[in-house]
Amino acid sequence: MRPLGAHAYSQRLATIIARLDALGVLEVVDLGAQGAVRRLTIDLLAPGQRDMPELPDEARFHYEEWFSRVSGASWIRIRYQYNYFDIARGGWRGYHLHPLETGGDPIPHAKCVLADGSGRDRHFAAYEVDLLAAHDEFELLYASARAIDCRGLRAIG
Repeated sequence: MRPLGAHAYSQRLATIIARLDALGVLEVVDLGAQGAVRRLTIDLLAPGQRDMPELPDEARFHYEEWFSRVSGASWIRIRYQYNYFDIARGGWRGYHLHPLETGGDPIPHAKCVLADGSGRDRHFAAYEVDLLAAHDEFELLYASARAIDCRGLRAIG
């Protein structure tokens, strides 16, 4: 990801909010805009019908991004965790960028945990991905009502 100036950061955030807000109950927390490190947390429950308890939530989309100030008011994303939790059927999928347990540089990887909990301690090969690209995949999983499936992923580490 290239550095984002203050305006570009705000535009990106507004685009993300507009895209996710229609799907359910959205909570966004943006901390550290005045510091050296900034953390964006986005939590979305779907369908998120608070006034209709007979419609239980089926999915949770939980996204976190960390940015480092690079010059003046510009930010570069240095870490992320994009996770989709299937509340209805169990299991979760994720795309992360952070060091693995062995330490070292941040490594883009995928997470895939089946409803029975298998896969919890595994990491899978992945490329860096943008939040909205990850959300596209997760939203498709949610809309299709398919169970989490880890087939085709290549384990690493």
